[in-house]
Amino acid sequence: MDTSRAKVLDDKRTGFNIILNFLGGEHTIYSYRGANEYLYDVDFDLDYLNGAKVVYLSSIDYRTFRKFVDMSRSKNLRTKMAMAPGHRVLSIGYKKLMEDLNLLDILFMNRREFSIFTGAKPTVTNIKEFLGCFEGCAVVTLGGDGAVALEFGKFSKVDAFKVKVEDPTGAGDGFSAGFIHAYIKGMDLHDRLFLGSAVSALQIQKKGAR
Repeated sequence: MDTSRAKVLDDKRTGFNIILNFLGGEHTIYSYRGANEYLYDVDFDLDYLNGAKVVYLSSIDYRTFRKFVDMSRSKNLRTKMAMAPGHRVLSIGYKKLMEDLNLLDILFMNRREFSIFTGAKPTVTNIKEFLGCFEGCAVVTLGGDGAVALEFGKFSKVDAFKVKVEDPTGAGDGFSAGFIHAYIKGMDLHDRLFLGSAVSALQIQKKGAR
């Protein structure tokens, strides 16, 4: 793992999360972003990022989202872009964000974020309606109901693995990691969903985010 581009601020506190897990597999996360709020465009080394096959961003703020959208629009960032924007960005809404989100190669959101983003329930019909015009690959994870994806008009769905949920923390990023790995390997849409679901299932069977 290369951490040479990690930014250190001596006068800022490291961010942290307080995670409350409930019976039934649900959880609530309270976040203090700390030094994470001080990531600016000058911190992005484009030459370094362009050496990657995929750049993945998760749970970012709107300023960081805009910077990456602008870089993609100007063609300065040549690598594939995958993003799980999180509710802070998606709460801005479908009408205002969809044009910018269409610059991504892969968009991830969970069912709660889909509802925040669109104002609609995360049914298969609604997902097809709202994300069918997405120009890249749009993925919605549905917890125990599996995951769905749309890519170039093709729709695919997989069921969730039936495992005992010990701790759901990290399930979304685990899913994204498996999906992106399969994407880099050139697997088809269904197999990407399957591998993402498998990694997520492994993640939730043990306590902790790793």
